[in-house]
Amino acid sequence: MKIISNNLSDTLNVAQALGKVLRPGDVVALQGTLGAGKTRFVEGMSRSFDLHKGYQVSSPSYVYQNIYHGRCPIYHLDLYRVESEEDVEMLGLDQSSEGQGITIIEWFEKFPGAWNQPQVNIFLDILSEDSRNIIIEPDHFLHDRGFSL
Repeated sequence: MKIISNNLSDTLNVAQALGKVLRPGDVVALQGTLGAGKTRFVEGMSRSFDLHKGYQVSSPSYVYQNIYHGRCPIYHLDLYRVESEEDVEMLGLDQSSEGQGITIIEWFEKFPGAWNQPQVNIFLDILSEDSRNIIIEPDHFLHDRGFSL
């Protein structure tokens, strides 16, 4: 599915709609250039998870992983600074959720072999300062889960 987002509010709404259809055990691969809005997309998805009071989505670039608690745990990983697949294993990132929560991985494309095939691939492309091209695949996942905007 291809969606054109004209502003941040649109992007957050798309992400929230996707978050509503995610289930424990799902792996989400989030891809896009630096500044494309990957962490903001996770923020939008988190709106549908009823995060416990005090939890705020932030970039895990320097800590590699943030865990948010809500209707199920969300494991938010960022591989930008990870240098090898061995580092992924050494840091235990590949075992993060063990099926108990939803795993969302920024920069998944760096080490796709470290995880089973993700259920959802999200590609964010910058069209302008405010607009994004959002591609969510595969279409059958969205259809089967009843995704709608």
